[in-house]
Amino acid sequence: MRRLLLELSKAFSRPEYKIVDATSDGTKIAVRFAGKATHTGRYLGIPATDRVLKVWGVMIFKFEDGAISELWSLIDARDILSQLRYQSF
Repeated sequence: MRRLLLELSKAFSRPEYKIVDATSDGTKIAVRFAGKATHTGRYLGIPATDRVLKVWGVMIFKFEDGAISELWSLIDARDILSQLRYQSF
């Protein structure tokens, strides 16, 4: 997770995210988020475009003994690539 966050911080600057919705069952927390960031570095081999990208996603955190024990994440990667106008698929 740390490596992923480091890579994203190198590729995207000026991130702005907000929690749209959140719910919990006591052991898991589901968070739906939306945000935007500027593509200022290489991402998935794509050179910086300086485009502001919008992103949305869902993250589910599982807790054990007061710490995150598992994390599931879903983002619309196809939408991100289309905003970068990357047409390899």
